[in-house]
Amino acid sequence: MATFRIPVDAYVWTSAGPWRVGDLPATAKLVIIRPDGRPATTTIQEVSPPADRETVVLLAGSGEIHLEVRSVISTRGAQLFATAAASETIAGRGPRIELAHPQSLPYDPPDGDQVIATRNALALLEPSVIRVPRRLQADIRLRQLLEVAGVAFRDVSDDRWTALTFNPTDTTVGTGPPSAQEAKALQAVTAWASRPDGTVCRTPTDQVRLRHRLVAALAAAGTPAAVSWSPAYGPVEARICAGVGDVFTTATRARQLTAACVDIQIEDEGSAVTDLAIVRARRSRDED
Repeated sequence: MATFRIPVDAYVWTSAGPWRVGDLPATAKLVIIRPDGRPATTTIQEVSPPADRETVVLLAGSGEIHLEVRSVISTRGAQLFATAAASETIAGRGPRIELAHPQSLPYDPPDGDQVIATRNALALLEPSVIRVPRRLQADIRLRQLLEVAGVAFRDVSDDRWTALTFNPTDTTVGTGPPSAQEAKALQAVTAWASRPDGTVCRTPTDQVRLRHRLVAALAAAGTPAAVSWSPAYGPVEARICAGVGDVFTTATRARQLTAACVDIQIEDEGSAVTDLAIVRARRSRDED
């Protein structure tokens, strides 16, 4: 058996894709990296009630990585406690964190529904308005997105922005794993620029839940996010685009905070995939 202590805001990889830990049912199948390095699925035996713990959030090129401070992650050449990784990052020596690639993990995605995906994406926007640069010429596409989803909206665009306010009661908060369809909807409503290789999205740093689900949805689509934080000395926004997936990512900023965590107990030995980082199971000496 193995136990993982994971913040509720982290996304852990399951057989259905990335799933927010705070919404994870005990019936889900967790994906682990076995001691021999091969991925496998395993049965969850128990998920504890949430409890406040000391945690670390690492800002990296793959997005945010949420960890309990005593978690151990795989990095280039070593394994580090999350608190040590945070200290190294704060000192300007951000570790190279090993990542699992979504396309190498067991994954049986649920059937996607564009209407539900769009409503889930819209529920994460606060306030209830889509605002993208007018230069992207996204007016028709965004109108069609809302109309197909049956979401009432009003056009408040101006010369600089395409802006559509919508009725939040027409949206639904997604509690299951995000789909590839949701990735497309989230990209559409957070679009900032267009490049030959795809859409660049922009989220202010305080839009944590929206950004985290966008990053998870891109992983579910098999195109893990490439994230840049700006400005580097004190980020106020993140630029996100679909990537090809790197073996390692560098942590550039870190902070420690108290946050709700759960203990997930599984029947097999191995490491969990948390925000695509590889996290070792807790050992007996790690217990409170």
